Amino acid sequence: MIRRLTIVMGMLLLASCAGGAPDTACQGTSMTETKLFFGLSIPEGGTVSERQWTAFVDKEIVPVFSEGFTVADGQGFWKDSQTALTITERSKMVIRVHGDDEASEQGITRIIDRYKAEFKQQSVMRVDAPSCVFF
Repeated sequence: MIRRLTIVMGMLLLASCAGGAPDTACQGTSMTETKLFFGLSIPEGGTVSERQWTAFVDKEIVPVFSEGFTVADGQGFWKDSQTALTITERSKMVIRVHGDDEASEQGITRIIDRYKAEFKQQSVMRVDAPSCVFF
């Protein structure tokens, strides 16, 4: 019994040491990287054209992300929960690095809401991650 307890305690101690690289403070600026994924298929048929996308960027994204952002073309894949088929769709990814503040949050939410309304989208995927930024 004591031997078993000693082994378990030893394993717990070893596990507590197996944490990987030590956590170091960001030497740059701590910011948030947000990626927004905009599907280009329109539910009622057709797709968002390059002209429509550019107009949306100019009208809705540029004013909110005036300090800068990146747009990349993508091809999304997912499994349809009703048919179990793999669906593919052209997409645009917008990447923005920003401070963790209410104005940024409101701007991102507004862009998502406007895209969903204008192109009758069910959702826009958003991914946020902490970033250490250097210029």
